[in-house]
Parts: sequence; structure tokens; C-alpha cells
Amino acid sequence: MVLAAWLRARVGARWYGLALVGLAQLRAIRSDEELRHRVGSRHGDVAVQRVLDRLQAHRLLDRRVSADGAVVWELVHDSLVPRIERWLTLQDLDRRRTAEVLRFHLRESTAEVPSLLSAKL
Repeated sequence: MVLAAWLRARVGARWYGLALVGLAQLRAIRSDEELRHRVGSRHGDVAVQRVLDRLQAHRLLDRRVSADGAVVWELVHDSLVPRIERWLTLQDLDRRRTAEVLRFHLRESTAEVPSLLSAKL
């Protein structure tokens, strides 16, 4: 309860949680750059860093450096995923579905045989 209240009280904290949960309802590892792209466009890089640092200080997020030297972030425990999933709205679900359809078509598409999207997404 304290976690949910604290995160909801923060401007844009919902976006961080949603960005760190993958489509398969598992913790997702996101690069610093990807989080800044997803959340920073709404709230600015300074706000992104401030919230990430705060979530890390409260031991909700883990920050580490990947093998290629990039800074990556991840939720510290799987038990946080259901709490964050409850924050999803219909708009979030539509956005996730659309993103998955686009990823599928990009994976299946080749120069010789393009995978075309229908009007019925």
C-alpha cells in the first residue's frame, strides 16, 4: 500500500512502472536512453533522473551497467509487476496491442514480401 501511494503521488511515476513491465507481464530491462525517450518526452530528462534516483533509493528499481556499457534499469522484484499492471487503462492496453502488432509485422516483413497492415488493428 505504501508503494502504491508513494508512486501514484509522483508526477508521471505511472509511466516509469509501465515502461518497466513488458508485454508478457514480466519485468523488463530498459536502457537509460529508452526510459528517457519513453518518459522524458512527457516530463523532461531532469525529472526522469530525479524519479529514477528516488525509486532506486527506495529499492524499487535496480540500476546497473550492461555488458556493452549502457546503463539499464529493472524492477527489483516480480511482485511489483501485478501492482503496476493494475494501473493499466484501456488506452494503455490499446497502445500495447498496437505496438505488438507493429512488432510482429516488422519481424515478418522482408523486402521481397512485405507484411502489410490491415485497417482492422
